[in-house]
Amino acid sequence: MSYIRKSLVTGERIVQEGRFHWTYKLAALFWLLLGFAVFVSILLVPDYRQVAVFALLLVVPGLIMLIRVWTTEIAVTNRR
Repeated sequence: MSYIRKSLVTGERIVQEGRFHWTYKLAALFWLLLGFAVFVSILLVPDYRQVAVFALLLVVPGLIMLIRVWTTEIAVTNRR
């Protein structure tokens, strides 16, 4: 059961539920895949530390975006 459903008061009902647009999820997937591709390129670069840091910097925005998608609930009720 979602947090929103648990926090409804007596007589309150959910009128509309929302979610993130699919392009937001696509952007998160793009950052994760780009970071993974750079991380795989470590095998080709002798100085792997700089590439690893760069790959991590690419993956972090994607992870932040996905965590936001997984932890956010959006709803409109008839009272709030």
